[in-house]
Amino acid sequence: MHFTENDFVFQLFKKAIAGYGFVISSITDDERVCVVKGDFELTVSLDNLRKEFSQENDENVISEFAEAIASAGEEIPTWEVAKDKVFPSLFPSDYDYGEFVNFPVTELFNTVFVYEEKLSKKWIDEAQVEKWSIDNETLVRHANVNLDKEVEKASLEIELIEGKKLGLLETTEETKKSAFLLSKKLKDKVRKELGWPIYAVIPVRDFVYLFSEEDSEFFIERVGGVVLQEYNESGYPITTEILKCTDDGIIAIGKYANDEEES
Repeated sequence: MHFTENDFVFQLFKKAIAGYGFVISSITDDERVCVVKGDFELTVSLDNLRKEFSQENDENVISEFAEAIASAGEEIPTWEVAKDKVFPSLFPSDYDYGEFVNFPVTELFNTVFVYEEKLSKKWIDEAQVEKWSIDNETLVRHANVNLDKEVEKASLEIELIEGKKLGLLETTEETKKSAFLLSKKLKDKVRKELGWPIYAVIPVRDFVYLFSEEDSEFFIERVGGVVLQEYNESGYPITTEILKCTDDGIIAIGKYANDEEES
């Protein structure tokens, strides 16, 4: 049962958030935690945190989560300060996006836009765009330029599976890996080793497999189990789709179905 003295994740989170002057005011019926500091109140779920801690077995994921919450109440700076820290990010399409700026990529996931400051990631809504005195086109353009810079700094690692190349992206920006598929610079990064177009799977935000069109059938038959495991166990799932990246964008050519889904 959650939220007991023996609940390690909850107790460590409670201690970490207290270090920033927050108190836990209540816990909702659906086990969401309400944290309060002065006039600022935020309700959070610990479900993703539990999954991430279970995978990493690292107390830092809890302290980082608390730090991100502590910075959530801080105001986003002016556009001139913020424009180099906005990025596209990917999120499942069944989310209620409300006023957050978003665009569909496939039927199962969308692009959203985030302002990043240290560990804090704040989704950008229409009100923030208006406050910045810019339009969505300007936001998207700067976010894509910033993403391109991160892709250029990343490296493509190749694993040989029965003589066929499986590509993995290595970067210090782990949480941006899946969004790298949106970058126009991806083609330059992979073309020499994998050709173009390429196929990809992005079950979670920090997991990407890339493979060539020539080897697509081989890998599509083999990576499904890993895709479903990552998607079901991670706190930040995106999609079980098989994606084709082309000059015209990203196309879903199929998906791996969970046991509860129809094939």
